[in-house]
This record gives sequence, structure tokens and C-alpha cells, in this order.
Amino acid sequence: MAVDPETRNLLEAARQGEREALEKLFARFYPELLQAVRFRLGAKLRGRLDSLDVTQSVYLEVYRDLASFKGEGSFRGWLLKILENKIRDLADFHRAQKRDVRRDARFSGIDVAHQASLTPSRQLMANEARSALEESMAALTDEHRDVIIFRHYLDMSWQEVGEQMDRSESAAKMLFRRAIGKLKNLYGV
Repeated sequence: MAVDPETRNLLEAARQGEREALEKLFARFYPELLQAVRFRLGAKLRGRLDSLDVTQSVYLEVYRDLASFKGEGSFRGWLLKILENKIRDLADFHRAQKRDVRRDARFSGIDVAHQASLTPSRQLMANEARSALEESMAALTDEHRDVIIFRHYLDMSWQEVGEQMDRSESAAKMLFRRAIGKLKNLYGV
């Protein structure tokens, strides 16, 4: 699927060095990419890495490789491919290093500005709810997790979801319904 006109304009301006266009482009996709990072890290990496740091690292790679995006397919799909590669590389690194989890700093994963606005009891509740959702998402198959991320968190059209998953639109919809059903069971809804 082709890149939407607004994203295309921002991409062209960013490639020409317009900092404001680059910031708008990143701001447009940041919340969705951050949520995708949180769901894709898995429990072991989430215990060792901060989702915000991983998201920033993905954006550094995007910035570095912006010229290589030719506009074929969706920009979101390209971002997700970079994200998948980043997470795979991080998992390989941590597996190879056999790091002791107790030596690694653990971060809450809640946005600092949002966390500061919450009372301690609401922070705890938000952390517990987020952790329960992340654990439920981690328990899904990759296929079920991906279809939920593509459709719900990255707001892809059914056509885009189908293309990303090598399925028809109707097959993507059916997979999404099954995935949401499994997620509700796991999450206790």
C-alpha cells in the first residue's frame, strides 16, 4: 500500500533536512510505536530494557536510514520491520551476554509526564493494569499479537493488516476477532 499524502510530504521534507517535518513525522507515529515496543519486548527483555529507550533507538535507526525508504508499502510497516530487527538484535545481545537481571536497572515504563500526574495509588494501579495487559499480550501467539498491534495500536486499515500478514482482508478480520477473544480470556475480561 502506498504512503498516505501527509506522511509522504513529511518524509520528503525530512529527507531535505527540515527538522520540524522530521519531528512531526516522529510525533505522528511515536505513541503507536511505543505501544508496539512494549508488547513485542516480551517479559525477559521488558525486565532489562526500558520501552522508551528502545523506541528512541528505533527512531535513531529510522533517521539514519530515512533515505532508504522508497515509499513502497506503508511507512508503519517499515517502522515495524525496523522494530522487529531491533528487538531481535537486543534479544540476541542479552542472550549472548547472559546478563544477570539483578544488575540491570529496571524502569517502570510509564511516561514520566503521565506518571508525575498520578497519585501513588493510581500509579500502582496503572502499573498493575499495564503489566497484566503486557503479560496477556506476551502469552498470545506471534500471529495473534501482530494482528492486534497492526489493527488496534497502529490503526492500520484491514487492507494494510492483510498485506502485512499475507492474508485477505476478510481473513485478517477473522484472525483479529480470534486474537481479541484469546486476549480477553487471558486478561480476564
